[in-house]
Amino acid sequence: MRFRRPVLEGKALSKMPQSPSAKKLNLSTAAGNTGRVIHSPRRKRFLCKALQLAMLLLPIFAIVNTFYILFFRMPRDPKKKRPSLWYSYPKVKPFVPLPKDDIGLPNVVYGCGGKDSSPRQVDDIQLHAIGWRRHESLNILLQQLENADYGGWHKDVPLYIHIDGGSNQTQVNNMASNFKWTHGPQHVEVQQENVGLRTMWLDSLGLAARKAGNNTLLVVFEDDVRVAPTYFQWLLATVDTYARTPQCRDSNLVGFSLSPILLSEMSKPFKKWDARQAMGERSNDKHRHLAYLSVVPSSWGGAYWSDQWNDFDKFVRHRMQPPFFDMEAEKVPIKDYGELRLTPKELYIPGARSNFWPKSWKRFMVDFMYARGLVMLYPNLIDQKGFATALQESGEHVQNGVIHSKNPRVADLLNDKQLNLTAMGNLPRYGDLIVFDLTFAPTTREKLVEEGTKFLNDVWEKCMVGCGDLVRLWGRPGANISGVRKDGKAPQICVPDLYTPVSAARTRPVPSSSERYLLFEPQYGANNQLHAIVEAYYWARALGRRLVLPPIIMPRVSALEESTDVKWLPAENFFHISDADKPELFTSNSKVNFDTAALEPIGFAEFATRNVAPWRLIRGNRDALFDKPGRILTTALGKNGNLDLINLRHLYEKSVSVEKVQQQLGGCDDEVLAFDGLYFANLNGVRPRELMPDVMTLSEETEEVYRSVKNKFVDEFGAADYGCYHVRLGDFTEMCKELENPAEGSKLFPSSYLRTAQEFACSVTPEELVIALEENGYPAFIMSDNAKKLDDALTKVTLKTLTSDWVAQAVRESIRREISSSDLQLFSLIIDQELCSDAKLAVLNRFSTVSQRVISLRRGKDYKYWKRLDRNPERNIV
Repeated sequence: MRFRRPVLEGKALSKMPQSPSAKKLNLSTAAGNTGRVIHSPRRKRFLCKALQLAMLLLPIFAIVNTFYILFFRMPRDPKKKRPSLWYSYPKVKPFVPLPKDDIGLPNVVYGCGGKDSSPRQVDDIQLHAIGWRRHESLNILLQQLENADYGGWHKDVPLYIHIDGGSNQTQVNNMASNFKWTHGPQHVEVQQENVGLRTMWLDSLGLAARKAGNNTLLVVFEDDVRVAPTYFQWLLATVDTYARTPQCRDSNLVGFSLSPILLSEMSKPFKKWDARQAMGERSNDKHRHLAYLSVVPSSWGGAYWSDQWNDFDKFVRHRMQPPFFDMEAEKVPIKDYGELRLTPKELYIPGARSNFWPKSWKRFMVDFMYARGLVMLYPNLIDQKGFATALQESGEHVQNGVIHSKNPRVADLLNDKQLNLTAMGNLPRYGDLIVFDLTFAPTTREKLVEEGTKFLNDVWEKCMVGCGDLVRLWGRPGANISGVRKDGKAPQICVPDLYTPVSAARTRPVPSSSERYLLFEPQYGANNQLHAIVEAYYWARALGRRLVLPPIIMPRVSALEESTDVKWLPAENFFHISDADKPELFTSNSKVNFDTAALEPIGFAEFATRNVAPWRLIRGNRDALFDKPGRILTTALGKNGNLDLINLRHLYEKSVSVEKVQQQLGGCDDEVLAFDGLYFANLNGVRPRELMPDVMTLSEETEEVYRSVKNKFVDEFGAADYGCYHVRLGDFTEMCKELENPAEGSKLFPSSYLRTAQEFACSVTPEELVIALEENGYPAFIMSDNAKKLDDALTKVTLKTLTSDWVAQAVRESIRREISSSDLQLFSLIIDQELCSDAKLAVLNRFSTVSQRVISLRRGKDYKYWKRLDRNPERNIV
């Protein structure tokens, strides 16, 4: 594309005074001279040398001139010195459609798509049995594991038997060595000395997790645990529903428990707890949710993902070191655990009894899960039964234990030979699972992360020297831990992390610079795109990020699906987007408070040269009724289909406050925070249509074109006062027919649209336009996307009329360079709206975003909508 040459101001060369040497070159005679110029031999030699030099320099001049045309005649951003460059887009179809609904797709919110979806992608399921001196009890456990149903798992099931050292070791060793395991390899590991249950858990599982990698399920049984014959089928059902592939496994899901929670033991006095009562209607017989989430870890039949255990292993090794933990204090005789002082108070989990548990590995898992906001999935079966239970025999943590299932901590075992989940209830989609906190009160996963982040900020603020590494290992990857907020507001977290699958979370890139960007995919028609730019500008401001300006696609983004010839028009060539010099837009009395500076947006073409790209795409937009969403920018950046969709529609499909956005997204360390679209992403108190005239001003070139067209426009009318009438035709017509005359039982339109259509006209016929023109009596500008269809009707009007076709021609004449049809479309649309905003009278369309932008540009001046009294032209007045 070519653009106009910069204007050089100065005197004409022919009028500039000649120098004395130049005058000497003219040797013509006075009046009557023949005009012949006489040169001396020296002059001839000089001219010959000059000609040779000119011929030598001519190729160099041609190269320099070509470079100048290509790079310096392009349009300049009025606020920048560098020219805006076109980005070289790939020669592939750039529009990748986004599905209108995530149901059925593997993702964290909706789950993995059921049993018949993609193949199961789990590296391994390992069984780990931990024993000491109870050889008979261990033997029963191993026999139950051997007799369980492993159908549906087409790999080996390795069994690891870990034996602690000490008394009666020979019997246990012999039993474990002689046991016959038929479902896969068998490994027996024996400690030479007694190391205790905590070390057995931490060392055995730590080593196994490191060897396993990041996608193995480690199922752990202490020797007094008993399992149901269908325990493995339950594991497969939960894996298939919630973790079938890394693309649908929540990176915050620690694992699955085979036993339910029956006792609230995080505070005294201990209380019985019944998930059925806590879950209410979602636990009744008809719609029973067979599972729930809790921040409390499981030690009886707990199945932990190896990647989570690897993170935990790094943390716990540091957490158990002085001064963060005092192992010698565990040896002090006490009457009550509450007397123990095992760890500094600054590291206490708020209100948790686990702060005082001695010789416990689980207390550290409570610490880890609470600070990160992690969850474990528990079964919710009839009569509070479990797939695993414990005998609570005497051992390291239980003295004089009773072998009796009525112990309030212990569930009865489900002894069904086959697992019939359909008859028992349903495993809901992951996003619908009820979540419980440490006090066993219902909560949300967002709230868990918020509390954990606040806790770690408190630790960072109050802890002694040397806590940096501990907090880094304790916190979530990329967590914003910088101390307690002085303004008293909730800590900033990164909600997308809660909905990011493990496949993406484990490969998240490390930011390469301190600059942070906000990018969004343009969607729908041109005016929707302009509206979304203003909306996105304030999302970027709220988050302290720099907005990446998307190109404008004419006439709509989805046109790219049918053709690759559609132009990408840099928004910065047509508009200047900023409010940096307009602090009055948000006064101190406003409910909206931006505590971050306004950053100058960057055009997508320039951004694409910076070699940064998003690693996930947030879905916060609800779908439009009459268009299809898609990806074009992330595709152009080389992320064609390789971005995980993070579904946050339930948070942002309605209006949200600036404070909430800052709290939920301010903690994200993504170098590029990318959204599928922001047209519907409304910030409370930020009114894009009102702000648009101040925030999205015309670029220097667009302003020049507008002045030129406006002058011609006024000359044509012969008066400054005129009326503007928006008559939307083209692709709008069919939609209007269905809206104004909906089929019986049609659900194509929301009820609000149908109610609006009873009062306001969606479509306007040429005859109705003529009546309105004559009634109002002003010279008329007809803004229409199909003005030719109105030509015959306008010949009957006695008033002077101009249409959008006239504007397009005037625009073409006013631009001093060759332009594409897409450029002409956008320029004409902008000038149309500017002319309509200046009109004395504006009659607009209630259903059109074009009209909505005109209302914004009119800055409070009166306007009217086409009314639908009936379809009789003589009564259809405005």
